[in-house]
Amino acid sequence: MLKQVYEIDINNCLKEIHVKEFDEQGNCTEKLADNIITIDISQGLYRAKWNGTKWLEDMPQVEIDALNNVIAEPTLEDRILAVEDVILNLL
Repeated sequence: MLKQVYEIDINNCLKEIHVKEFDEQGNCTEKLADNIITIDISQGLYRAKWNGTKWLEDMPQVEIDALNNVIAEPTLEDRILAVEDVILNLL
């Protein structure tokens, strides 16, 4: 049976997806390099990173929101600066 395997780079981030042949016991029919992971990537990850036991999200939420065009709520600091700007413009 054919199965996807995942090549990681030196930072353990997904580099490339390959398709390899596996036998009925789930063993790859060819020797895999040390940087090939056979565990499937979790659904919904934008930038998958292998931590040694599972795949994790490596992209900051700010970048994910930007990709999805989500408008970020202003931080408290941003709000204070905006109020200061209004006050200074009134003087």
